[in-house]
Amino acid sequence: MTVHSVSLLALIFALASPALAAEVELVEVAAAEDSGEQGQSIVVTGQRFEYGARETCTATRTCTDVKDVPQSLSIVSESQIEDQALRSIADVLMYVPGATPGTGEGNRDQITLRGNNTTADFFVNGVRDDVQYFRDLYNAERIEVLRGPNAMIFGRGGGGGVVNRVTKRSSFRAYREAALQGDTEGGFRLTGDFDQPLGKTIGLRLNGVYENAESFRRDVGIERYGVNPVLGFGFGDTRIDVSYEFFHDRRTADRGIPAFQGRPLRGFDRTFFGDPEQSFADIDAHVLSLAVEHRFSDAVTLRNRTSYGDYDKFYQNIFPGTVNAAGTQVALSAYNDTVKRQNLFSQTDLILEGDLGGLSHTFLLGFEIGRQDTVGRRRNGFFVSAANPNGVGSINVPLTSPTVDADLIFLPVNINAARTPSNFNEGEASILAFYAQEQLRLSDHFEIVAGLRY
Repeated sequence: MTVHSVSLLALIFALASPALAAEVELVEVAAAEDSGEQGQSIVVTGQRFEYGARETCTATRTCTDVKDVPQSLSIVSESQIEDQALRSIADVLMYVPGATPGTGEGNRDQITLRGNNTTADFFVNGVRDDVQYFRDLYNAERIEVLRGPNAMIFGRGGGGGVVNRVTKRSSFRAYREAALQGDTEGGFRLTGDFDQPLGKTIGLRLNGVYENAESFRRDVGIERYGVNPVLGFGFGDTRIDVSYEFFHDRRTADRGIPAFQGRPLRGFDRTFFGDPEQSFADIDAHVLSLAVEHRFSDAVTLRNRTSYGDYDKFYQNIFPGTVNAAGTQVALSAYNDTVKRQNLFSQTDLILEGDLGGLSHTFLLGFEIGRQDTVGRRRNGFFVSAANPNGVGSINVPLTSPTVDADLIFLPVNINAARTPSNFNEGEASILAFYAQEQLRLSDHFEIVAGLRY
């Protein structure tokens, strides 16, 4: 290898490394071309860029240095999401200690935070986002994972921690980015991020995504797309952001491989068990939000965020159960589940900064109001045949051909005395909360954070 090729490879490696800056200088290069002599070292200098963030406005609802947050906190930044091609919450959690992603029956984000399993402890800009679906990161500025109890700030839930997505907004500066990704299974993903100033104090940020992909497993695919325009206004000490997001995700609900004798069934890594045409998860989400922040002075800030979300989720699957003792047949069952949910939440915070008895402090006073309406419908699947025209709840199929084209009917079950199916449910939750928090800095090395919530 010549000295020229060594230099080129070193430069390419340095530029490709996410931990190094784009400015790279080859300080000393000396080698003999094809002479067999020992060449001197190639010294590369550059500037290291670190991932993460120095400040968060989520963990305490006040903009606080990460080092001063008395909780276990991990922040995955936009640059890390792009450099490592992270597409989902599960991808992000690979870099977060104390957090483990689950499969979520192939239809939702399901995670374990410090031993607490949850599908509900998800937030967007500090506002609850507890619908069961797979979230995309196309419009995320960063992902914040707080571990440990967080009821003071986030209210109900949060026993093991929370996952908060901070979304992008206008910077009032022109910015354009588009990215196309592909994989060996024939799938592709297109994302766009456009920030357009409409004046000195008005800007439009538009993020979008379209993805169509298949899996190494047969008959498994996904199509999802979303768009999120954010209109930002800056008037002196006042900042207003109006955001709307539409997101659609439809994918094959793949329940995976059944167990046999206490282990995953061998030799079926690519095989779909059930009916892939009738096993799918579908979500349409519409989220409208308004964020207003006004600084009365360097010491007094008033902030409000109001969000309305309309979610329509449908999930249906034909899934494998028990493999018989001989290892020749597997049982299949089926059900579907519909959830329609509407969320309306509003949070208002008053933040006071100054001195208290000669000590620097930040005081937070706020309240949250909200309402959540949920309608759920679950139906069990019954396999219809000439021998069983009314259907049976489970069938056995040979392991040699576990992918089936099933004839199914889905019916409500367990009719109670009021003639209402017991697995149909409706829920309403109304929320009114008041909270106060004091951050008192005793010295450069000691700080007290104390709060109450009702």
